Amino acid sequence: MKKTKAKKQRLEEEKIRAKKPEAEETDAGATGGKTPEAEKNGEKEFIEKILSLEEISAEDIREKEPTIEKTGERKPEADNTGAHGQSAKGQGKKKKSAKENRILRAGKLYGTFLKMTLIPLLLSGIVIIISSSVNLRMAMQGEIEQTLRDVAVTVLAAYDALSEGDYNLLIDEKNDKTILQKGNLAVSGDYRIIDSLKQQTDIDISIFFYDIRLLTTLYDADDNRYIGNNVNQRVFADVLQQGREHFYTNVEIGKRDYYAYYIPVFGQDGTCIGMIGTAKPATSVQRTLDAFLRKNVLLIVAAMILTAVFIAYFSNQIVGVIHRIMEFLEEMAKGNLDGEIDVQVVKRNDELGEMGRFTQKVQYALRKLIERDPLTNLYNRRSGEKKMTETIRYTKKSGGSFALVFGDIDFFKKINDTYGHDFGDVVLIETAKILSDNMAGKGYVIRWGGEEFLIVLQNFTKEKAIAEMTGILEQIRGHVMSSGEISTSITMTFGVTEGSGEESLDDLIKAADDKLYFGKKNGRNRICS
Repeated sequence: MKKTKAKKQRLEEEKIRAKKPEAEETDAGATGGKTPEAEKNGEKEFIEKILSLEEISAEDIREKEPTIEKTGERKPEADNTGAHGQSAKGQGKKKKSAKENRILRAGKLYGTFLKMTLIPLLLSGIVIIISSSVNLRMAMQGEIEQTLRDVAVTVLAAYDALSEGDYNLLIDEKNDKTILQKGNLAVSGDYRIIDSLKQQTDIDISIFFYDIRLLTTLYDADDNRYIGNNVNQRVFADVLQQGREHFYTNVEIGKRDYYAYYIPVFGQDGTCIGMIGTAKPATSVQRTLDAFLRKNVLLIVAAMILTAVFIAYFSNQIVGVIHRIMEFLEEMAKGNLDGEIDVQVVKRNDELGEMGRFTQKVQYALRKLIERDPLTNLYNRRSGEKKMTETIRYTKKSGGSFALVFGDIDFFKKINDTYGHDFGDVVLIETAKILSDNMAGKGYVIRWGGEEFLIVLQNFTKEKAIAEMTGILEQIRGHVMSSGEISTSITMTFGVTEGSGEESLDDLIKAADDKLYFGKKNGRNRICS
């Protein structure tokens, strides 16, 4: 009964699987042929590596990166149908989208910079234009006031120089005329002084006896001198009645507005008997003022535009530097730790330069964590294989040669058993230092595992490599390894082979390993080729 029930259950499961072949194929394709259990085990191993501080490569990181779009959502798993074409197309779109997003982010930052700088610049420019225009207007009015007063004082001084005495008004009843005199000098009808000053200064002059205009350089619409009329009542009250000099910016004379200055004239008894008035048309002053204001505004606007150009230029420079740092960090985030940041970034002597140098340090720290052996600081096996593959590719392209040396510390197990593993670590560290110091400018050293080292001598023939390794072996033999009270000397055995770029990496390593094995079998402490 139990067997029949189990058999029936298996048949139902097979029917369900038969109905969903595409879904199972999709799952297998999306995980690279791994089952969910295998994928979980892989993730578990990756986490255990992190927790145990084991060597983690850039490939490990890339394998565990979640496939996430910029929106933060996981990409849908693809069908097997047209997988290669669709995958390549999808990757191209993803790269393009990532680049566009970087440009968009940089553009937003650039826009923010411009808003932070150009808006305050615009507002300050408006304030400067308004305040400078007001100050310019006040300064020009002050200059006009002083000029008008100087001309009025000059008129008084001219008549005082011609004749002493007070101003008097004589009435000629026979000819029905009024005559203004200064002492014994008849002033009425003699326009030579005021006309001459008008020609020199372009300022109109009027002489008043009390509030009546008796002499003037002003003309009415019929081209007659504007005389015999009374002064403005406001001027009468301010100057004649109060006996004070006064400046006006809007006095109406003959239906025209003027800037005017009035000086009272006093008799010997101190009574105000008249005035000297000087005036300039408001339209003329306004034209001059407008010309100055236009020049002032144009200069300020030009300065603002020039400043805005500088701001935009330097903002673009700053954003460009930040953009290059972002690209460098993005490459690091993808697991590419071989990239180089723009040298112009790290040369800067500001905070952006510090940021660039800091990212370099982060890159170096990550590279060291991933690519270096934590005990000896040599390349670990995984990164060493990558470097050797690059060396083979370069050698094949350049047509040169290189030497591959497999080295092993003789009787290392005996050292560990005799002196302990801590001293064994000292031996590994000092041996690694001797090897790496001798490789400066010649090649690199890889800790292959345990007490084994791989040495790559670039642009070396086998004969040249043997000569080089002979010197290194002599140096190792003569070096005393010590820690505390423990000290000893060691020897090493090396197997040397030559590569031309045509061999595979496995074949080269096997050839060097075979030479090493031969040396081990035939007495150790030697170089075999």
